[in-house]
Amino acid sequence: MRGVVSRRSGRRALLALVSALFVFVPRIHAASGRDGAAREAELKAAYIVNIARFVEWPAEMFASPEAPVVIRIVEAREFPPQTLEALSRQQVKGRRIEVRDFEASGDGPCHIVYCNSAKPGVLRSVLDAFADKPVVTIGDEPGFTDLGGMVMFFRQGAKLRLEVNLVAKRRAGVGVSSQLLQVSRVVEVGS
Repeated sequence: MRGVVSRRSGRRALLALVSALFVFVPRIHAASGRDGAAREAELKAAYIVNIARFVEWPAEMFASPEAPVVIRIVEAREFPPQTLEALSRQQVKGRRIEVRDFEASGDGPCHIVYCNSAKPGVLRSVLDAFADKPVVTIGDEPGFTDLGGMVMFFRQGAKLRLEVNLVAKRRAGVGVSSQLLQVSRVVEVGS
């Protein structure tokens, strides 16, 4: 059963998230010079970076203090090359971000998986592969959190919003800042 957890208004958390977006999105947008679908991809890339800023991974997830935060993207073609390059120039908690194509990156380290695939079976296999690992799964397919994903993008009017599944978060064993939860729709789905 899908249960919605109440949330307090997080004015400071929202300001932190929004101000971080204002720093990141213009850099990507200037790099791409495109609108429409490219702008949507830029916005999602900015959200992914900012989600990473509000997550704590177990120390053993990093081979060294200099190890990057690795983001693997399923079907990366949604993102223009300029957006991926701008994303790779970002840092999270003093670590550079490394973006990899999901299919090409094999079994290497991974901290975030963004799955934008609506292909039958692809979404389920990705979620199954990372179900009990300290990996943040992010998607935009309706019902993503119902399937066990941790963070889902959704539209509320013209605004891009986040839904966070606390069951998936606990199962993965990662920490998620209360600031992120305050600006998200929080659910508990799964077992």
